[in-house]
Amino acid sequence: MSFGRALWKGIMLTYPKFRENISCRLGYGPIIRFWIDNWIGDEALSSRFPYIFNVSNAKLGTVGSIGQVFDGRINWNFQFRRNLYDWEHDQLEELLQVLVQVEFTDDQDSWRWQGIRQGSFSVRSMYEKLIHEWGSRIGVAQPFPMKLVWRTPIAPNCKFFFWQVILGRVLTKDHLIHRGTTISPVCSLCSMMNETISHLFLHCLLALEVWFTITGPRRRVFTHILCSDSVEELLIAWPASLGTEIGRRSWSALPYAVIWVLWKIRNDAIFNSRMSSVDRICVEIKAYIWFWMANWQGRKNFFFQDLLLRWHEVILGLLIRGNTN
Repeated sequence: MSFGRALWKGIMLTYPKFRENISCRLGYGPIIRFWIDNWIGDEALSSRFPYIFNVSNAKLGTVGSIGQVFDGRINWNFQFRRNLYDWEHDQLEELLQVLVQVEFTDDQDSWRWQGIRQGSFSVRSMYEKLIHEWGSRIGVAQPFPMKLVWRTPIAPNCKFFFWQVILGRVLTKDHLIHRGTTISPVCSLCSMMNETISHLFLHCLLALEVWFTITGPRRRVFTHILCSDSVEELLIAWPASLGTEIGRRSWSALPYAVIWVLWKIRNDAIFNSRMSSVDRICVEIKAYIWFWMANWQGRKNFFFQDLLLRWHEVILGLLIRGNTN
């Protein structure tokens, strides 16, 4: 629960930037809130005219409920709870001048995202705005490597996990201890070194056995794994795939499957006191790779047994069977 709350707390920190980049397009006013939403000018009317906003009883009222059309003109009923003071009258006059330009239409109210020309919100445009603002604020030279996470052929929940891995926020034992949890710092898989993200996924004795076995004849890759200081470094430098389509797809998904299964095995060891053999772990890795290829039409020409029995041919790009388009 604490992890979930922390996650949403981080997400909500971006909400002001999100609101800042949303503008409203007025129709006949049933949805847009008169005082709160940014529908006329560069900021909400509650910020521009705080004195009269504070004495209005319709703080959450919509534009259509506060402005009523009679004989072709809009009459504004702000529902003040008392008579206005002189300085509040000055602000009211200024507000009425702003509202002269308002015209209702027969259309529904709508919102426009100012991040891109089309006006439709996208996670990417929001991300780019945050990177631009926060990166320049704290002097970050290298933005988050989106391609390593969001453009990978893996399941959405796995993408979220790798986002956490690259940000260094996965709850390995070193992070749990930093948060005040009283536990042994020793790795759950090898019981030899302290458990950190890089150790668990790259340098743990069990992890190294898995990497050595699953990379098979491509031994140079194993040397690179030994020299990598982080998961991000490993993924960036992961070598190109070879040969056939099933070989390319399997190879590109392989590092993600290894790390994902190691995390599951680690949790199983902690919560269920179960350990798996290297061979069993490799079978599960291949199962995830096969599952992640489900949307590829060419998969129908192969069998899961191909990954189990002819793995070296697969990752060398040599396995061919029928039409693989």
